[in-house]
Amino acid sequence: GAGITACVGENEIHKFLESIMEGHAYFLRNFHVSKQTGKFNAMPSKYTIFFTPWTIVEEIPTEVSGNLPLYIFNFVDFEDLEERAKHPKGLI
Repeated sequence: GAGITACVGENEIHKFLESIMEGHAYFLRNFHVSKQTGKFNAMPSKYTIFFTPWTIVEEIPTEVSGNLPLYIFNFVDFEDLEERAKHPKGLI
């Protein structure tokens, strides 16, 4: 897929607040994955990553991650917006 939603709990946010920055790529270890159940889905993914107190985040060097896209867009025809808004998954 193009991406996945990640969730950091209130108790863990201090650990990751300054170590994760937009535009960078990371290698993650020791996290949980579960099916996407929320009504708001930022990414068209069936799963969500949940950070834990034991999650380890390591930045991937630019030499390795340089070919990854910074942003991903899934454009929809304007005429399809109203119908997509009625769908349980919303606009994704």
